[in-house]
Amino acid sequence: MNSCESKVYSFSSDTTVTQQTSANCEAQYVIRAAQVEQLDVLNELLCALHEEHHSKSPCTFKSGKDAVKAKDIAYYLVEPNHFVYAAIHSNQIVGFITGRVYILKSAALQSNCVGNIDEIYTLPKFRRLGIAQALVRRLETSFLQHGATHAYLDVWAQNKPALSFYAMQSFTSHTYSLKKVLVDQP
Repeated sequence: MNSCESKVYSFSSDTTVTQQTSANCEAQYVIRAAQVEQLDVLNELLCALHEEHHSKSPCTFKSGKDAVKAKDIAYYLVEPNHFVYAAIHSNQIVGFITGRVYILKSAALQSNCVGNIDEIYTLPKFRRLGIAQALVRRLETSFLQHGATHAYLDVWAQNKPALSFYAMQSFTSHTYSLKKVLVDQP
């Protein structure tokens, strides 16, 4: 294992990730189920996630503050089959992931128990350390434990780093959602 790879040791209630950050220095992160007491920090991170999207495309995305008004992580902490995991480094939450398990029903497809990754975020200075990968793996473990056979997520086509990351996590294209700007024809 080279010095740039992270090592994930377990998927018990806590997952420890150790990352070699320089020749002599290791940084350690713990992935654990989020708690109600962490809600303010988690919502701040959710706001930061949506603010990053908004800053890149303000005509498309709501501001972080407006997005958090519509999405509250508290819902994931109390609803059955909903999950929130936090990445913690030196007693600071540096990332999180939210997801849920549900029965996918479709007029065309067989019903199936699936997991859905709804949000994932890592603070910019903690990126490329294996934290997001560990968060995804931890959530996938919960999906499997709750009977899911597939994991789904939505990602914007212009978000090339996310597309690359998810491809490295073995996600593949499933459906395409197309859009067209409508204009009045004279």
